[in-house]
Amino acid sequence: MIKLGLKSKLTGLVLLFFLMQFLGVGIVYVANWLMGCGYSLNEITMMPQMVAYSLFLSNVLLCLSFFFLRWYNKENFRLQGLHVKDFMATWALMFPVILIVNMLVELFDPIDLNKETIRDLAYHPLGVLAITLIGPLAVELVFRVGCMKLMLDYKLAPWLAILFSSLIFGVAHGNPAQIGGAVLMGVVLGWLYWRSKSFWLPFVAHVFNNSLAIVLLWCYGGEEITIQEMRGAKEFDCFFFLVNILIAGTLVFYLHRRFTVIECEREKGNDAVCSEVHRNDDV
Repeated sequence: MIKLGLKSKLTGLVLLFFLMQFLGVGIVYVANWLMGCGYSLNEITMMPQMVAYSLFLSNVLLCLSFFFLRWYNKENFRLQGLHVKDFMATWALMFPVILIVNMLVELFDPIDLNKETIRDLAYHPLGVLAITLIGPLAVELVFRVGCMKLMLDYKLAPWLAILFSSLIFGVAHGNPAQIGGAVLMGVVLGWLYWRSKSFWLPFVAHVFNNSLAIVLLWCYGGEEITIQEMRGAKEFDCFFFLVNILIAGTLVFYLHRRFTVIECEREKGNDAVCSEVHRNDDV
């Protein structure tokens, strides 16, 4: 289903992602050795401060490598046609999406291997910066502008490109508690990238998701809390779940109409079609 040339390029991108993760840890380990601190590699991976340094460094190196290798197109970063209301609608969409995704993940209650690490990083400046800004930047470059754009360029059906890039995105997290949620979130981010044809909307959505997670950790004293616990519910609330699906669906429909208008304006297509799209969008 996926051509050989595409497979090799996707493999290169994924290998780059993991290579930079190991390189970040390696640089921190070497720096620790040069300064005579004497920490072992295992100790470094368990120390919040060292993890924050390595995570921040890994993502910065990943971003620099991505741009150095020119695995992007300038059109991916255009804002042409996008307005403030599109970003506002994207942030509004993330509220019900985050609730839906977390409620589904909580049903299966997967093992969380990084629970303590994430909690500790939430209280370290570099850790917060890596999670809320540099991390989303690096990840969106690799998995949307990189992997997904490659699939679309090779004429893979958009829904397959979104699905495959989301699966890779989810597996790359490595933590059972994050894989399922990352796949579902990846579908939303992939759809935003495909329909907007811009890096910026999935990026700000990703930043919003990660930032909200950090803020909630702060609000609850570093303790993770489930959606059901936040609401004081004892079991899965189907009505609440369906309401959020309805809200998310409404916002998706709105954004779909907006992206149709934007695409029409960018391509300067048939005036009659553009007029009809605008007219329907304004209704």
